[in-house]
Amino acid sequence: MLYHSPFLQLLEQLPANYVVCIHQHKTLTAAELINKSKSLAVHLAAKGIQKGDNVLLACDVGTEFLVLFMALIHLRTKTALVDPHMGNQRYASKLKQFQPKWAFIDSRLLLLQEHPVIRFLYRRKKPAAFYIPYSNKYTVFATGMWLPLMQKHHRLKLTANAATDFIPSQEDDELVVVYTSGTLAEPKAVVHTMNSLFESLKAIAGLFQVNTAASMITHLPQFALIGMMTGFKTYFWKESTSAKQRIAFINKHKITTLFGPPAEYRDLMNYCKQTDQLFPESLQQLILGSAPVLKSLLIELRKFSSAKITCLYGMTEHLVVASIDGDEKINNDGRGDLLGTPLQSMQYNIADDGELLIRSPLLFKRYFHLQEADELHATGDLVEMDTTGRFVMKGRKKNMIIRANKNIYPGLYETTIAQIKGVKEVCMMGVYDETIHDERVILVIDADRSLTEKELMKELTAGKHAIDSDALPDHILFQPIPKSGRQQKTDQQTLLEQIKQQLPSLTTSS
Repeated sequence: MLYHSPFLQLLEQLPANYVVCIHQHKTLTAAELINKSKSLAVHLAAKGIQKGDNVLLACDVGTEFLVLFMALIHLRTKTALVDPHMGNQRYASKLKQFQPKWAFIDSRLLLLQEHPVIRFLYRRKKPAAFYIPYSNKYTVFATGMWLPLMQKHHRLKLTANAATDFIPSQEDDELVVVYTSGTLAEPKAVVHTMNSLFESLKAIAGLFQVNTAASMITHLPQFALIGMMTGFKTYFWKESTSAKQRIAFINKHKITTLFGPPAEYRDLMNYCKQTDQLFPESLQQLILGSAPVLKSLLIELRKFSSAKITCLYGMTEHLVVASIDGDEKINNDGRGDLLGTPLQSMQYNIADDGELLIRSPLLFKRYFHLQEADELHATGDLVEMDTTGRFVMKGRKKNMIIRANKNIYPGLYETTIAQIKGVKEVCMMGVYDETIHDERVILVIDADRSLTEKELMKELTAGKHAIDSDALPDHILFQPIPKSGRQQKTDQQTLLEQIKQQLPSLTTSS
């Protein structure tokens, strides 16, 4: 039994020969995506996959991923997208929480399961590299390239006769689970419904300039769905693609639109600075989101391109909250971080303490470990409105760090780190560094003299005290943690000044 969706409706309205995406010289048209995803969904349903089943997705980018993702939308499964860079300890903890019934995993990762000799050599060469440990708790389908040594896993197949009807379904069905952060004991995941995902992608698509000859590039295959909404031809590249390779790719394919976190633009700027060149002339729009887009980065970015810059403020729970033109942000002389005009379909309140509370069709349904979410989502961001009705960020209610495009919640990690032998007290802080246009993660430890930085890092990267690789510190300082007030809480301002004194290389705007 297959279910209709707004994504399918969108595909059906496109010309049959419309190219949805291109990857490694392989094209996928709207008609092919409909037919292949429908055929694959019928095959998977025959294998026993049903609506609401928990499905794990650890696949490489490409047209196959998009066909598979659409097939799972047709089946209306609850799909968790797995980042293969999270590390084995964190993968195991998320797997224990999610408890998938089915898994779609790249064949190169599965090869390490089946052949211990290959795994031994691989792990010896890359001890910190990721592989997926074997589990008999879920049925595995191998994706990606065919490898002759593979034996234990199912392959994706298209059913010859895939005649079946699509039936309506509730659009608040839980569809996608995105893990954002967490420790081994407390993984954190955001659950989006069919409707909230569609409305979120539609809102992002609304930021794109109208251009029938436009093209975009992404390492997130589900964002090819944005290409369907905008009419942009969508290409894929790997997240690990170097800045040199990205610039060459943009030039070769005349890419007009980039969409990604500030960290990706920072890497491109550094490469172009080193090679004394500007961004490719084909680029007409640069869209930045997923992390704070500060004025200092935009001033630097404008030196490399005359393209339109669009800045997006959002979060995993609500992908678009506000947006603003980059030059408008550059020319703003007011205090605080100018976020832009609120999304029209969003309702919001600013609490007495300044925290932004939001609600809209884009809002996620719940956190995976909780059954319900509050009617208004507390963003944790402290904002105010300027005289023209734009949000201005004044700070964060909670001590949250955003490095690259990853949210890091110190409270999730500090309790785990405090359990390490020799640690008396711990505080994790973020310090913005203008030289890299990103935050540095600073770990301050009050500990016995017997604990060394090497021993501490060993505990943080493996074993029961391991934390997310995304949260590993850039610097570790061993010192007493300053206190203030009757309740003797951590004096954040004093500690920040102490950090700056000990790490004078940090150039900050704080």
